[in-house]
Amino acid sequence: MISEAVVKALNEDGTVLVGCESTACNACHAQMFCNNKTQTQYPARNDNNLVLKVGDRVSLLLPPGKTILSTVLVFALPLMLFPLGYLASGLLPVPLNEVQKALCGLGAMALAFVIAAVVSARNRRSLMPIVQSVVMRHLDVVGAAIMRDGKLFAAQCSSKKPEIPYQWEFPGGKIEQGETPEHAVVREVSEELDVAVAVERLVTEVSYQYEHFHMTMKIFLCTLDSGKEPRLSEHLGAKWIGPEELYTLDWAPADSLALDNVAEACWPV
Repeated sequence: MISEAVVKALNEDGTVLVGCESTACNACHAQMFCNNKTQTQYPARNDNNLVLKVGDRVSLLLPPGKTILSTVLVFALPLMLFPLGYLASGLLPVPLNEVQKALCGLGAMALAFVIAAVVSARNRRSLMPIVQSVVMRHLDVVGAAIMRDGKLFAAQCSSKKPEIPYQWEFPGGKIEQGETPEHAVVREVSEELDVAVAVERLVTEVSYQYEHFHMTMKIFLCTLDSGKEPRLSEHLGAKWIGPEELYTLDWAPADSLALDNVAEACWPV
């Protein structure tokens, strides 16, 4: 059985904490692995040593045999031991009434739950689902809302960005491993525009799912460190805009989600 989940954390023991995007467990083959039904998060093995990041959407293999074993341990074994405990109570030298026999059956069920807990604990890793592949990557990116003399810098994407060709965006890019978002903003602006910026503060954070990846973008309010004019190396065009022009541009979908916050930060009333 194959299911999909989102990577929530990378554990030190090599396993991956994955979780569902909603708390609806209906028709989910992985629900028996959940250790918290309200958060629907559970560990999975990364036997294929895939390079994973928090936020990646992955496919999980749920081996039928192990799924059946989990079902037997949790449901079937207690139900089987109840009648056995009930019938075994009749072999005792002291005669028991029906209530006492039922209590013996319940005691056998309790024993079954203990056995299930012990077996599950000892085979915890082998019973985990297995990460098979990365279905969709998650990218952590930054964007710069650069201000100068009351104007905001907007950059137009080239056709090299197939998801957002010719649309407008806040300059920026992916956060590299070990890099803070603030450092990423300074580096990306330097690479794309050949200028240095001073990062003032975080304006907003938005999430958006494009066709081939899901992204979370932090947008920072920035100012130019010098009077040097930005020089385009990756964008088709650029312009300095005021608040009256902000909503007239054809912004990339993710960037458009941040416009209200950017307007409030750049032109506070």
